[in-house]
Amino acid sequence: MENKTSRKQDIIIICILIVFVILIFLLPTPALVFVVAIFGAIFITHKYAPNARLNLSYDLSPPDFVKLNIEVHNLSNVKVEKEHIKLQILKYSCAKVNEISEFVPFERGKIIPGEEPIEWSDPIDILKNTNSIYPGERKHVERLYKIPPDIILHVGLQIKASLKGWRGRISGIINWDSMQRTTTIFILPQSSKNTAKTT
Repeated sequence: MENKTSRKQDIIIICILIVFVILIFLLPTPALVFVVAIFGAIFITHKYAPNARLNLSYDLSPPDFVKLNIEVHNLSNVKVEKEHIKLQILKYSCAKVNEISEFVPFERGKIIPGEEPIEWSDPIDILKNTNSIYPGERKHVERLYKIPPDIILHVGLQIKASLKGWRGRISGIINWDSMQRTTTIFILPQSSKNTAKTT
């Protein structure tokens, strides 16, 4: 997912530079100065766009309990303001293990037909006291849950963050003001340890 995002951002920068070079030859000097300022602001905002890595792993210890290890790592060059970090845990029958995709719905209306959980649970907010995450900073939390018999826990992690100040205003115009990533795992009672799949 991160590679796709990085590739998309590289393509956007190349397109911006091509348009900029074309405008240099077409615009008079005052308009050119204005265009340079706008493109400079966009480039700076793009360089400092929010980016995070979500790590979600688990251990089945003690028996019948699962310990979720949750980590949010800010890969951005600037501090980002957290809007929310949500954890979603849905229960499925073990008989559905081969029918469930990696997608974890965070809204009831986004459940994939045929992948309905045993019961719907709204996602919970975690790291509530965290308002911002500094460049390179990692936030870590652990949660312990009891696993009912013959149940698979389908877990998702989602973050939404934004930039503040002039960067946030400019990036909002071009939709770089927020990020959402979802990490999913299947927790099987017979497993001893697993690491998340990222979607």
